[in-house]
Amino acid sequence: MVYQLVYVSAAQDGSVNTTIEDILEKSRENNERTQITGMLMAHDGNFFQVLEGDEAAVAACYERIQQDERHKDPIILMTKHVDTRSFPQWSMGYASPEDLSDEHRDIIISLTGLIDNLEAQFESTSPEISVLAGSFVRSFRDFGLA
Repeated sequence: MVYQLVYVSAAQDGSVNTTIEDILEKSRENNERTQITGMLMAHDGNFFQVLEGDEAAVAACYERIQQDERHKDPIILMTKHVDTRSFPQWSMGYASPEDLSDEHRDIIISLTGLIDNLEAQFESTSPEISVLAGSFVRSFRDFGLA
């Protein structure tokens, strides 16, 4: 079984353009070593990332992300075990919403559907989570992805 973790965070300085290359370079190096695959999307000052691999390795990776000053307020949206990786060739793929293939777009659409279903729960536990998740989902809808 493969462990998947999906999270969102905000860019510390509000702009993903200044940090994305550094994040990708370091992520790819670390992820190849620990056999983590995944996909990172950045849009409108926010990051959306899927990490997948061994549960302990993914948890350690997410812990590093939480300590990374380039990420502000990372929030886990989903964790689950799956039979196969969604991004097997990507040590850390990067795409803007308009760059996604149909297959990966379908994955994102299903994840945004999950977020929609959880919004009521987010609102009851944390208004900040609701705003962040809702904002990111709307950014996908702006590109016709959801």
